[in-house]
Amino acid sequence: KNRGNQNNILRVGLDADVDATYRRIVEAVSDRNYAFAEKQALALLEAKPTASVMAMVQFWLGEIRMVYGDHTMAKEYYQNALSVAQDHPKAPDIMLKLAVIAFEHGETAEADTIIAKLMKSHPKSTAAHLAATTQKKYKAVGR
Repeated sequence: KNRGNQNNILRVGLDADVDATYRRIVEAVSDRNYAFAEKQALALLEAKPTASVMAMVQFWLGEIRMVYGDHTMAKEYYQNALSVAQDHPKAPDIMLKLAVIAFEHGETAEADTIIAKLMKSHPKSTAAHLAATTQKKYKAVGR
């Protein structure tokens, strides 16, 4: 019974205001309430797949999956975020995370390609600086 009520609350919240739902997602992530944030994000994704905040919703879903150690789903969400918006505000961070995931899975060539794109498209970003450091670290330990 309680579960049904939660689903109805989610739907009402989504219909009322996409931006308010998005703010709840960000707040929940900030509060480390990942299960709630993920549930809200997935509901928003299903209800309003073309909403203007969808690239950011995909980003947050990637972040949540990273927290849970689910690199496969995190990678998918991050890639979706970039495909929804090439000029995504978190694009440099997403590219860095995709490179780290690739390194962690032994996909060095893919990681190097992502880092090269990151360096070219966002050369002055903090993510680009971290990418260079990360690349050296992974190459040094022979992964």
